[in-house]
Amino acid sequence: QKRRQALASALLMHKMLADNNMTFDNIYYGTNNKPLCEKIHFNISHSKDMVILSVSNYNIGCDIEMVDSSITKEKIHKLSARFFHKKEAAFLEDISSNQSSLAYNFYRIWTIKESYVKMTGTGLTTPLDSYAVALSENDACILIDDTPIQCSIMEKEIDNYHISICHEGPKDDILCSFVSHFLSGNN
Repeated sequence: QKRRQALASALLMHKMLADNNMTFDNIYYGTNNKPLCEKIHFNISHSKDMVILSVSNYNIGCDIEMVDSSITKEKIHKLSARFFHKKEAAFLEDISSNQSSLAYNFYRIWTIKESYVKMTGTGLTTPLDSYAVALSENDACILIDDTPIQCSIMEKEIDNYHISICHEGPKDDILCSFVSHFLSGNN
């Protein structure tokens, strides 16, 4: 599976680079080993049999997670208490009577948090509990010390995967490519 993910990632990146008249030689690594290009910003993520590549003219980060529908309330609360901001953990505690809403919002928070640290290039050197994701039904924002930061957040559901993209520019500047059937062995 990891070899298929690596191959799918390389194919997506090759297409992105070719579409922009570049090669893999144009990729270099910045702080915390974030892959960078001179002309475009990109980020890649994978989970099980899905790979996503997000591309923009602005800093961008993406995360994809396969939603585990059997995740228990106890596991969600244990993970949120350990990794999430206290406001996120309290929000999840408040909705814990509805298991499907609890799981859905847990994955929303998790993927947004990961896409944010990938966008900034800090990775997990930024503690996940040092900022909060504020959710509404159709939108989300990142709060640092209760102040919203400037970034666009796009979320998408594909099959049983949740995808989040954090981006320093407008939402309509995001281009995404996905590979899934190749990884599951269907093609």
